[in-house]
Amino acid sequence: MNIPVTVIRGDNPITLADAFLLPDAEVDRLGTVIAAVSGGSVPALFRVHGAWLIVPATANGFVLPALIRLRRVADHSYIPVDGMLSPAILADEFPGLRRGAGIVLLASGSFAFDPTSPVPVSSWLRLPPRDTGSWQPFPMLPASPDALRKIERPAPPSTVIEVLRGGEPDGHDPLSTSGEPGSIADADRPPSASFLLRVGATGILGMAAVAAWVGQNLGLAGLARLGADLAKRAVESVPRLSEKIVGQQEAALRELLRQLQTGDAETALKRAPIAVADPNQPSKVSGDSRLSERNTRYSFGELFRSHGVASAWVGGGDVWIRLQTEYRKLAAEAVKRGDYRRAAYLLGVLLRDLRGAANVLKTGGRYHDAALLFRDRLNDPLAAAATFELAGDYDEAVRLYERHGEDMKAAELLRRIGDESRATGFFIQAAKKLGEGREHLKAGDLVRIKLGDSDLANVYYQSGWDACHTDALACGERLIDDSLVKGDWDKFDDLLDSGTVRFGPPSHADAGRFFNYVLKVAPGFISKKREADIRDRVRLHFAEHLRDGATGRVKSRVEALFGGTDRGWSPSIRRDAAYATANGPIAEARPIKPKPATHGLVRAVVYAKDGGIVFIGTDEGVTAWNLRTHCTSIVTRSKMMDEMVALCTDRTGQTLYTLYDNSVLRLTAYTTHLNTGRKAEALASADIEYGTLTNLYLQPQCFDDPQANYVVLGCDGNQTCYHAQMLLAASSMPFNDGSEETYWIGQAGGLLWDWSDGVLTGWRRRNVRESSGTWSRVWSGRLGWSPATGIGHQPMLDWASFDGTTLVLAGIDATGVVHRSKISVSGVAAVEPPHLSAQHSDGFVAVTVLRANSLAVATKSNQVQLMRSGGNHLDPYGKTVQLESAAKVVFLGYYSPTHELGIVFDDGTTLKMPVPAHM
Repeated sequence: MNIPVTVIRGDNPITLADAFLLPDAEVDRLGTVIAAVSGGSVPALFRVHGAWLIVPATANGFVLPALIRLRRVADHSYIPVDGMLSPAILADEFPGLRRGAGIVLLASGSFAFDPTSPVPVSSWLRLPPRDTGSWQPFPMLPASPDALRKIERPAPPSTVIEVLRGGEPDGHDPLSTSGEPGSIADADRPPSASFLLRVGATGILGMAAVAAWVGQNLGLAGLARLGADLAKRAVESVPRLSEKIVGQQEAALRELLRQLQTGDAETALKRAPIAVADPNQPSKVSGDSRLSERNTRYSFGELFRSHGVASAWVGGGDVWIRLQTEYRKLAAEAVKRGDYRRAAYLLGVLLRDLRGAANVLKTGGRYHDAALLFRDRLNDPLAAAATFELAGDYDEAVRLYERHGEDMKAAELLRRIGDESRATGFFIQAAKKLGEGREHLKAGDLVRIKLGDSDLANVYYQSGWDACHTDALACGERLIDDSLVKGDWDKFDDLLDSGTVRFGPPSHADAGRFFNYVLKVAPGFISKKREADIRDRVRLHFAEHLRDGATGRVKSRVEALFGGTDRGWSPSIRRDAAYATANGPIAEARPIKPKPATHGLVRAVVYAKDGGIVFIGTDEGVTAWNLRTHCTSIVTRSKMMDEMVALCTDRTGQTLYTLYDNSVLRLTAYTTHLNTGRKAEALASADIEYGTLTNLYLQPQCFDDPQANYVVLGCDGNQTCYHAQMLLAASSMPFNDGSEETYWIGQAGGLLWDWSDGVLTGWRRRNVRESSGTWSRVWSGRLGWSPATGIGHQPMLDWASFDGTTLVLAGIDATGVVHRSKISVSGVAAVEPPHLSAQHSDGFVAVTVLRANSLAVATKSNQVQLMRSGGNHLDPYGKTVQLESAAKVVFLGYYSPTHELGIVFDDGTTLKMPVPAHM
């Protein structure tokens, strides 16, 4: 009698694992797993179907997402650590069950392996080639100055008052270079007074110091205030008395900075002070110039706790800023060599950058510490949940995902750990929310792929088809597939009828895609006769499109309907269609109407040209509009009270950066997963304190550099260069010219381009092998015009590169005039660019580059005009198209593969408009 044996989830607590099963999709982590579970000896490695079985010499508690932890139930027989067999099987019954082979039993099936043939170590372990490097002598030490020329550090009386309240300073004179007074030029010191006044003020200051010290230590507030008042009068009468107090602290800090810069970092860090004030904690000003000892070893308690009331130094001047730069430099070096705990200490304790510390700990594998920081100190529950998942604390991760509405992530996690019933509930809840948000295609695909429920999927597909939303065409294709597979011919005919009405003129591209899809998938499901009837019906429908007078050339319409060898239309039919259209009557053109893509007022738009993805940002979130497929999808949703400020993306649209304002600016990096259909995943974030948000600017396209990606944020006149994805602030911008108002516009023609005060500069790395990177100017010139600030605090500017040697820029200035400049760069030679401009009575509001000599512009009255260079002018080309919308155009983007303009309005509606291919 054959009795099926299944694995069910039991009540066993998760214990140490005897073996591990790693799927082929995660094979790049094989080395990590083997190193973690080795325990001093190389584990046995076996190949099973679609996975790798790792059997260490001793049980191990290692946890990693997607890694299945197993326990041994008999010789060479394994089941999940929290699983049990149904019916139960004794250990001596397994030899008959596995018949000499090894076996792994999972809820999804069983896998056999040969226990006598482990994978040899030589087949998966290779030693890297030895890099002997090249010898070179140490560089010469720089010449040191022969004498100290000047020290300027006057202090106001209020500073001395606070110092006296905090403690009594000693009598050392740090401003004296020779041990005698007067070694500093008298003109460079605070104002002095007469001899008698100096003697009297010095005595008063001494009594004030004693009074303040006694009052503080004995708790006599009145005596302390009296000392402060006496000190104020003394310093106001003789300001030079303040220089001794401030100078002591600066001298101590400069000595510490010297040790950090000369390589004695380990010794210096033991006395390194916290370089950033805590805005959430009170502090008292200290007159002590002694640096206290610190334990520089990594301690999560030191990182996690608040440091309470701190002692603040008034001395130091710009040394504090230089200390911060040096700390960040040491943190970056620690990350490069893999010392993530040291980097976390520098960022989290000495710089109070807890988010940077959490990101570094996460990168270094200290997931639990990072997760606690995200959850309890940074109030970022979603980042905490993702990190708890990496740490193996699945219950907490699911709790946080559920609490904050991330049903999809909770479902995926529960499925990975084998809790299928709870995962199903979360998948259904996620699909419901997608449907409520009008993302019917995603909702249907979710339940069809994740749950295999085609009936529930069709409910969502039908809702999307009926709603005529942007994913209606794709929903119709899914319904066509289902009706053909099930043989539901009534449903099939209804879809054809509604498609004929919905995709009438001037929707040439949509009609071509839908009906050609029907003709492609129907053969094999319907008879030859019915297939011929449908093809004739489609030809008649396409004929209506060809006779329509919609915008666009005849060739582009014929190509949209009949083009492509995979569509099955013969060349003769395409020629006949073009001929009949060119010589037949043309109907009156129909108006172009926009379609809704997102909700809310549009606040930021960026365009990933290589991917054809337009990201539209509102206070509710970010929506991706794909100009290739004409579909929209929600990438991220914002939190309540968050205000969208700006967006940035890479050239393909696979990475997105959002900037929101909610008392602080938060810059977040996402992997969009647009090609896989998965929800966007937050990689890292950084918080930026601001004052007035003057000159705010987020680079619209991040740099894709051979050494590292960069994204530049300008705020309050200060620019910060972040290393992409980890969002660690660089100690400096290696390709910056120092200007306070710079637009880093992006990468084109192999160069990095910035625009500072009307001067355009192209930068190229001299040697990509140098890790530090040395940048040189390849082209620089003043263009004579500057773009105005548009939506999302970004310049009203577009650029494109042609032939790798030509850069074309088009922009709109503050008066609404459009400009075009063309730069030709070959090696290090440059040609002065011709400058062309044009104006309109309404003023221009959006521009995009089409070709090297042509562009498209939109006016305030929603007119779209094509323009091309003619001599010394930009001349209109073709007819002006009036867009029928009460909303205003805020963005134009050109997608060259389909020769279409993507247009975004300020109310979240969009439309696509064909342009001549020869422009």
